[in-house]
Amino acid sequence: MRFMSRKIGFLLLVLLLYFEFGYTASEIELSSIITSNTDPATQEDAARGVLKRLLPKHESSFQLQIISKEPCGGKACFHIENHPLKSIAGGPEIRISGTSGVELCAGLYWYLKRRCGAHISWDKTGGKQLSTVPEPGSLPPLETGGVKVVRPVPWSYYQNVVTSSYSFVWWNWERWEQEIDWMALQGINLPLASTGQETIWQKVFQSKRFNLSKADLDEYFSGPAFLAWARMGNLHGDTFNENLPPTDDPTYISTLGASVYKAMSAGDSQAVWLMQALLHSVPVGKMLVLDLFADVKPVWKRSDQFYGVPYIWCMLHNFGGNIEMYGRVDTVGSGPIEALSSLNSTMVGVGMCMEGIEHNPVVYELMGEMAFRNETVYLEDWILDYSIRRYGKASGGAQEAWKILHQTIYNCQDGIADHNGDVIVEFPDKNPDLALVKQDDNYLRLEGSTTGATDGALRGGSLLGHIPHIWYSQADAVRALGFLLSSSDELGDGLPYRYDLVDLTRQVLSKRANELYTEIIRAYGRKDLEDLQRLGDSFLELFSDMERLLASCEGFLLGPWLESAKSLSTNLEEKKLYEWNARTQLTMWFDNTEDKPSPLHDYGK
Repeated sequence: MRFMSRKIGFLLLVLLLYFEFGYTASEIELSSIITSNTDPATQEDAARGVLKRLLPKHESSFQLQIISKEPCGGKACFHIENHPLKSIAGGPEIRISGTSGVELCAGLYWYLKRRCGAHISWDKTGGKQLSTVPEPGSLPPLETGGVKVVRPVPWSYYQNVVTSSYSFVWWNWERWEQEIDWMALQGINLPLASTGQETIWQKVFQSKRFNLSKADLDEYFSGPAFLAWARMGNLHGDTFNENLPPTDDPTYISTLGASVYKAMSAGDSQAVWLMQALLHSVPVGKMLVLDLFADVKPVWKRSDQFYGVPYIWCMLHNFGGNIEMYGRVDTVGSGPIEALSSLNSTMVGVGMCMEGIEHNPVVYELMGEMAFRNETVYLEDWILDYSIRRYGKASGGAQEAWKILHQTIYNCQDGIADHNGDVIVEFPDKNPDLALVKQDDNYLRLEGSTTGATDGALRGGSLLGHIPHIWYSQADAVRALGFLLSSSDELGDGLPYRYDLVDLTRQVLSKRANELYTEIIRAYGRKDLEDLQRLGDSFLELFSDMERLLASCEGFLLGPWLESAKSLSTNLEEKKLYEWNARTQLTMWFDNTEDKPSPLHDYGK
């Protein structure tokens, strides 16, 4: 993927974030990275807008001001201190200085977290916990001299090309404004901005120079839920993203990369290609590489620091926007530090490259902080603090639950990329006769087990096509759920707690469904009709339980996704088209044959 040119790609980025970024390229010189000329007053106004939307009563409690990079050694930073006029009633209490509007917002959230015990997440995952922020006039003071935080790397990247389709596609401005505010509070200063790209293409290709008709372009563009794959060229075969090139000849690949870069630089001599892979045909300083899956399969380690090309350490984490409690928090809390401090490091940023958002808020809260950390995070303390901030108070049961979740669900270390394969969300097209393997006249369990030589052999390719990923003990998850439930009297009114409780219960029931399915297949294999009936009834009852559970929390409902799609339509024909797009993307994608489904069915589930 790439920013098409500085005038298009980065213009959209600046318009979207309306903040001054202004970062140089730290130790690695990226002379062609754009810096905006947005004046300090505009940046301060933008940051105050975030504050006003977040804490309207506290608008006058904070002074936000832009400073130069000189006090921070030429790097981006923010400085939080007690305001000199703090003793005056109604005056500002806290002064936050920063080298950009993004730094001001990041400093604001740093203060709210560490001094006020606040927490900010997506609305679908429980939203904001700001009840612990004291009233104006009573904000907690800082130590003498305040706190200065300097970015160890200049860039904080956000988005995968497909996030726009899996998560953003039906958003209105109100939802976009919330996300822009969230990005700024997390310190994100390099988001991928492709929204509106097709409008530019329409204007260009319908101009006199190209003279293409609207009908011609309508045949080329995809439906709204699939714009990401049209933009990347997947639907048309362009630079082999998720497509195989016609040859693996390095000369061909290098020539292709050089040709693409030549076209880019012809339009803009300062264009920078942002890539999910590496092409040496592009000059050093004209390419910025995303180590896209560094949280599981870091390429920087086996490519000698990308052979001198600057890169961003990225956490991919999620595929298809599918719902699954999963994370590698110990790796997230240490991996970027290891990469940055390694010999001859060319790392210039950290990034979140998930395919879909609005899930697992703990993982994204931690990843956001890594843009400002230069030491490995002590996760035991961090998780404890997170649980208190998220729920607004300390609760023994919740804290015990999070201790377990940290060591189990949120600390996967088996090196397997997670994509929810639980039977309860899979397409129901399995032949039970193919799910049976005999050994010593006993039918083996194929699902849910990760131990034993036979299970390990089956993991490489079972007749079911996959074995659902489980990297922790189900008993531990049940124990964590018990602890979380024990805090319901104390925390039950809070939306973050209610979301986490539903999510963990859903996780436990999903894994229980895998166990029941395995028992059903074994009963089928031994032709035990009585057990088959009993287990089948339990399986169907579990489905009903999950339906009732998920209906209790808006973050898990299908309806908002469908309604948000239909709400963007301007006529009945569009309404039907958009709903079809929304449903198809989550289920079958597109069937182009009469006798077999799309191989991508149930990918985004």
